[in-house]
Amino acid sequence: MINYEAIAPMNFSKGDIRRAGELLKRTELRNTAEYRQAVQLVQTWRGYYFYPLNTLQAHVRNQLKHIGQEPYIGQRLKRLPTIIDKLSRIKGTLETMQDIGGMRVLCDDVASMDALMHLLEKSRARHKIKRTSDYITTPKQDGYRGKHFIYEVYSSSSKTPDFLQGMTVELQVRTSIQHDWATAVEVVDMVYHSSLKTGSGSDEWKQFFLLASAMGAHLEGLPRPAPYEHSTTEELRQCFFENNAISDCFLKLDAIQLIEPTTLHDRYYHVLATDYDQLHSCVSFADKEEATKAYNMFESMSPESGAMHVVLVEADGKKLAKMYKNYFHNVNNFVEMIDAFLFKHAHE
Repeated sequence: MINYEAIAPMNFSKGDIRRAGELLKRTELRNTAEYRQAVQLVQTWRGYYFYPLNTLQAHVRNQLKHIGQEPYIGQRLKRLPTIIDKLSRIKGTLETMQDIGGMRVLCDDVASMDALMHLLEKSRARHKIKRTSDYITTPKQDGYRGKHFIYEVYSSSSKTPDFLQGMTVELQVRTSIQHDWATAVEVVDMVYHSSLKTGSGSDEWKQFFLLASAMGAHLEGLPRPAPYEHSTTEELRQCFFENNAISDCFLKLDAIQLIEPTTLHDRYYHVLATDYDQLHSCVSFADKEEATKAYNMFESMSPESGAMHVVLVEADGKKLAKMYKNYFHNVNNFVEMIDAFLFKHAHE
């Protein structure tokens, strides 16, 4: 049983969190003491999400053992700028946001992904599956593919704080090809200052990633996004070569320089800060509370330091660069996938 009192002071409620979220929307108050207090409250509350995530991770690892796959698992707490941006776009309130705490699992291939999803849907866990979103059978309009599980945190203890009652965490399951596509989208957003992930960005990049998603789905034998549901390999290749804007996007992506990962400590909590050109900092911790403190500090200083993204993730240090390729600008596998489709599979 988690001793929540030992984690942080119990001096706020769900209502306090809701009001803090409403205040964060008011960017004109950003330099006020009231706004800074709201930020601190949200950061403290956000830190609690690591605990249900760790419980869920133990469950996922157990299921992966049954299918004989090495665990590639990463956890992250949602970035404060992303929280604020999402609050401005959704109708809900902060305490009902379902992906403050997120976990990602990478599967070796489609067969492993199917086996894991079957076990997760059938197995009993401490947390309850509240909803699933299947973007494999029906890819998103932008081409995103994967499967999401929303888990509701379960606690039988009457001592569990009210602001944790009904808390939800998100689990994303992807194959390596699906993960490389999503990584490339995030890298383009970082490097070219766009917002493809939230539905904005240029039409050229949107067309490119939609076509690339169809190529990946074709290689995996999975449903492709519209309008490529029934396109042949040759038809997909023609779409690439006959559209100069799409070809130019590929050349721009291919030109992005990989940030070589430094030797990572054998620790599990990592604060990653990146600017447009390089990895600004990677600080690793053995203790989650210390990591959370550092995360909050980096986050508060990021506008002045020029860092574009700051995130706190939990992952095996040896697998960090694979799980969070976007922070190292690593699109190599994605580029290789497109090359393979265009040239190695040209006559299928």
